[in-house]
Amino acid sequence: MAEPMILMNSLAGKKALSLVRKADFAHPGDVEAIEMVFKKLPRQPDTKVLDIGSGLGGTSEHIRAEGWGKVTGIDINRSSIVYANETYKRCNFVHGDVVDAPLILEHGFEVLVSFTAFYAFKDPGAALKALSQIASPNSSLTIFDYVDRGDYQQHPIMEGDQRFLPNPLHLDKVEGLLAANGWRLFTIEPLHPHFADWYLALIEKIKGAEDKIRKSTPEGFYEHMLSLYTQLYNSIHENHLGGAIIRAVHGKAQL
Repeated sequence: MAEPMILMNSLAGKKALSLVRKADFAHPGDVEAIEMVFKKLPRQPDTKVLDIGSGLGGTSEHIRAEGWGKVTGIDINRSSIVYANETYKRCNFVHGDVVDAPLILEHGFEVLVSFTAFYAFKDPGAALKALSQIASPNSSLTIFDYVDRGDYQQHPIMEGDQRFLPNPLHLDKVEGLLAANGWRLFTIEPLHPHFADWYLALIEKIKGAEDKIRKSTPEGFYEHMLSLYTQLYNSIHENHLGGAIIRAVHGKAQL
């Protein structure tokens, strides 16, 4: 009997990606992306930072280690949270759905960040509203994520019978989505060429790590992983998908 397929968003899939990236990051751009998101923020170790969709915890730990704040991560995958709490003990990781954040997280977060998590939310509006309720009145929200450049839903990347990227954001709808759910748009920084370059580089890293991937995963997983990220690169290259940094401030913030 064949082993069930490992999905890339599972703990095993994330660990395989960490093997390739040589760090516990699941987002494109690795450290470069984190630096791009935080480049305009002061390094204040006491700042309350929330990492939304924190995965294996590597991004949270980098944020903490670089002095940007005291980091809490939230993720819906329980296995990822267990791993993160065991591995990165100077951060705090909480299991749960972001829409339940007001019930399971402390309040008063000053800097909220999300690295390629919003595309997976079934109801991004509900997520934004929940986050506005646990954020301080002068907080900032930065979303680093995939964007649908117009026709991605007609050309979705499939993983088995599921969409690999279910719900990428539409940049022309972001301002209204934020405004309806407790936030005000500040800036949008398109990153389409960066996303293409990052995924082209990732494909080469996957090929370079073929032996290690084959030794640590079931038969066929290497081909599955390479195919998915090749399709993702092609979708970006063909302008179905892109990426952006979306910066917002709390609706109650004094500008």
